[in-house]
Amino acid sequence: MGSFSKSGIKFTQLKSEKETFINYKIFFANKENKIIQFDCTIRKDNLETELDFLKASIGSIQLLQ
Repeated sequence: MGSFSKSGIKFTQLKSEKETFINYKIFFANKENKIIQFDCTIRKDNLETELDFLKASIGSIQLLQ
């Protein structure tokens, strides 16, 4: 489990592995303080390339006014 901030949003990340897959669960609170969950499952043999896409997806998250 880890946490990080991006664009003023605090994220919590959980990572689990099973067989040939890695699952990331990303949690953050919206402006109404409701928890939002973002899930991503990646094959281990694709991790290096797919991780860049996951980081870009997280980086694009913005809280709406």
